[in-house]
Amino acid sequence: MARVVTLKPLMCTTSLDYSSQTITTLRDFDDETVGFNVIFNLLRYICIKQGDGAILVFLPGWEDISKLHKMIINDTVLNSLRYLIITLHSLMPTVNQKAVFNRPPPGIRKIILATNIAELA
Repeated sequence: MARVVTLKPLMCTTSLDYSSQTITTLRDFDDETVGFNVIFNLLRYICIKQGDGAILVFLPGWEDISKLHKMIINDTVLNSLRYLIITLHSLMPTVNQKAVFNRPPPGIRKIILATNIAELA
């Protein structure tokens, strides 16, 4: 059964005992954005727990792609020879963009970080 929480400005009335931090987080949640830690941890989970297959992550722009890419290359699990990280943005040379279609060697998972515009390509 789903729990329903009624949020009102500066106060919350509910029969459930949620912490003030939980109430604030729910009140301020922006479903248009997802934090990088959530994306990164999901990516890490898939790489560790799931079988073979490429992963495609859509991000709003180059700044976001760069930020997630840095998080990946600084991670001891994801920054290994078992993963091929490809960044894809419309300002990149066509040669680099075509690399996304190449099949990686056996045992290598391809992770593509792309802008939303790639959905249209």
